Parts: sequence; C-alpha cells; structure tokens
Amino acid sequence: MAVKSNIKKFGNRVIKATKKAEKLRKLNVKDARYEMVLRAKELTPRNKLDDPESEPDGKNTETGGLASNWKSSQVVTDVDIKVRLTNNMKYASYVENGHKIKKHFVPGLHIFKENETDPGVLYYDEEESGGIVVGTKTKEVEGIHVVPKAKQRFFEVYKMLQQKTIDSINKDLNKE
Repeated sequence: MAVKSNIKKFGNRVIKATKKAEKLRKLNVKDARYEMVLRAKELTPRNKLDDPESEPDGKNTETGGLASNWKSSQVVTDVDIKVRLTNNMKYASYVENGHKIKKHFVPGLHIFKENETDPGVLYYDEEESGGIVVGTKTKEVEGIHVVPKAKQRFFEVYKMLQQKTIDSINKDLNKE
C-alpha cells in the first residue's frame, strides 16, 4: 500500500509539474521577447527627438520612429516557438540591411543648418520649392544589423529562464 501511495503522490507531482512547465514556458517566451525588443531599441541609433540634449547617433536622423517601432510577435505550440521581430517604418529594411545610393535629385528634401559649421539635418517638405541631389559622396550605407543581435538576446534570456524553470520543476518532483 505504501508503494501505491508513493507512486500516486509522485504522479500528482508530475501532473502539477507539467502544468507549471507549460505555464512558465509561455511566460519565459514573453519575458525573452520583451528583452529582445528592448535590445533592438538600445541598438537603434538615437536622434534629437529621443534625447534633445544629445547629439544624434545616426546620420541625419530626426523623427525617432525607427527605435520606437520595434515590435515582436510569437506563436508557441507544444513543440515549437516562433518569434518575430519587426519594425513597420518604411525605411526600416534600408537601415537594418544597408543599401546602395545612386546619385539623384530629391524634390522637397532640404538640409537645415544652424550655422556654417553645422553639418545639418535632412528634412522633407514637399511644399517648399527645390531639393537636393543625394548620392554624390556616399555610394553605399552599411546596415546596423539589429535583428540578429536582438534575437541573440532572446535566446540568451530564454535559455536562462528555461534553466530556472527546469531547476524549479526538478525541485518540485524530488520533494518527499
């Protein structure tokens, strides 16, 4: 009878541990996704609107939209986790992956300079006449490659959280 009782108690602990593992797995994915987005935002060059007191990190950045638009989504099944990091800004892929620049005229694109030594900041105003020719000096812009670095952060955090989950469940299962 004592053996049957112990087997039943252990079986109950296994059922509780399985439910706990499923719940914690979903929470771990959520927490790791949060860290991934945070890392993407940290790696994206800042600009004057993000921090008006600082100099922009990115060349000719003005709006701050790229850093603030990193989002993640997930699909968690019994056997698989699919996590996606996206940015819905029109120019996000160009900043992420880099791009070539052909010399061309852009109507409505202007340079705002506070003084003669100021390199200036690009701004677009289609109502203002004129524009500038771009691609004269810079032939290619290198990408910042935030996505692989942010995904690496996801895996680091997820692995650490899953190890904590395993340790906790092992502790629960080994209770007398």
